[in-house]
Amino acid sequence: MGSSKSKDQKDADIESQQAGSFANNPATGGWFTPARKQSDTPKEEPPPSQAYSTSITPLTPGEVEEFKMVTLFDEGQIQQLFIKFKNIDTDDDGFIKKEDILLIDELHHHPLRQRIMEVLPLPKDVSFEQFLDCLSVFSNGATKDEKVRFAFKLWDTDNDGVLNSNDLAVTIDILCGGALSQTDLDFVIGKLLSENTSPSNPEGFLTLDSFQRITSDTDIKRKLTFQML
Repeated sequence: MGSSKSKDQKDADIESQQAGSFANNPATGGWFTPARKQSDTPKEEPPPSQAYSTSITPLTPGEVEEFKMVTLFDEGQIQQLFIKFKNIDTDDDGFIKKEDILLIDELHHHPLRQRIMEVLPLPKDVSFEQFLDCLSVFSNGATKDEKVRFAFKLWDTDNDGVLNSNDLAVTIDILCGGALSQTDLDFVIGKLLSENTSPSNPEGFLTLDSFQRITSDTDIKRKLTFQML
């Protein structure tokens, strides 16, 4: 007959299991990669860009060189983004609406697409130059530090410069597609905040510095980079 576990041992086992969930959560190692069951994935209509015409006259080498001065995308990517932009610009006036940036494939399916649109410093009417400039953070040429700073803004849903429990709850829940139970969500948030408490920060709010430390071992740079042909 096996010996029964004490309450302390059972509590330790539960905490160990929760810690395992924490390590694989979007808030740590699984950054920007929400794990969903196939049945939980919502069926979305494909963005119009999937049916885009590629018969648009490309930019001239001179135009590409000018645009390379305002973006970190390479020549091929600039041409691809130009085609996407021109297909959205249906009235051919050289501008698209800010909200229409979500029509490009690379943003349309991103779980934080709405927050991305809010954070990008774009005017109501966007030129191609502004389009390239703002999306540069998603280029391979952008540094990890630049991408982490941008990610921090995405998570800072109330724009107060720190990540509190509500910021974390909202963002992690979106990234997980609502798959985390409230218990697991509370544990992840509590773990993140408790590790950052100090006499000057009793609530454990995450600053940019602590956010950078937490993401130091993640592949956030790749996950915030457009994967284009």
